Amino acid sequence: MAMRITYKLTAADYIAAQNFHSRRGPIGFLSIGICYFVAPIVGIFLLLSVVNFRQAGVSFSTLSELFLPLLITLAPLWLYLYWRYRFRASRVSEGPCILDFGEDHIESEMPGVSRSTVEWIAVKRYRESRKILLIYLSRSSFYAIPRRALQEEEHPELIALLDRKLKSRKSQQIA
Repeated sequence: MAMRITYKLTAADYIAAQNFHSRRGPIGFLSIGICYFVAPIVGIFLLLSVVNFRQAGVSFSTLSELFLPLLITLAPLWLYLYWRYRFRASRVSEGPCILDFGEDHIESEMPGVSRSTVEWIAVKRYRESRKILLIYLSRSSFYAIPRRALQEEEHPELIALLDRKLKSRKSQQIA
């Protein structure tokens, strides 16, 4: 059973993949929670405390005191902007990504730029969310496939293939 998936990775896909990848363990989940929830709350509290407890009018020192709380409050925005920057910096082509899932290996290609082959034994695991499917080749290296790139009937087919190949891989390691 061979399957071909062709898609163009967008900045939104890349950010969804990085965000989902960041939440892969307790430490990652905690850091995302701190960045998206705790930091903005602490930053807003600090902003309000600087503004409320300041008896004199706004001066240069007041503005400098607002800088750090504002920076903390905007942590989610900084993370988003960082991931957008990383997406643009990593783009070598505006062309499509093509993944061919065969019985023996996975071939990835960006026409005119690169082509690689990965044996199924190299696939460690996969994770999926509403927006993205990540196929891990190592702890930090993965194929990011937007769910929108999969036809309705292709998704269960691909998951079944991944499950079968990962189960086969584990049984090979035990033997």
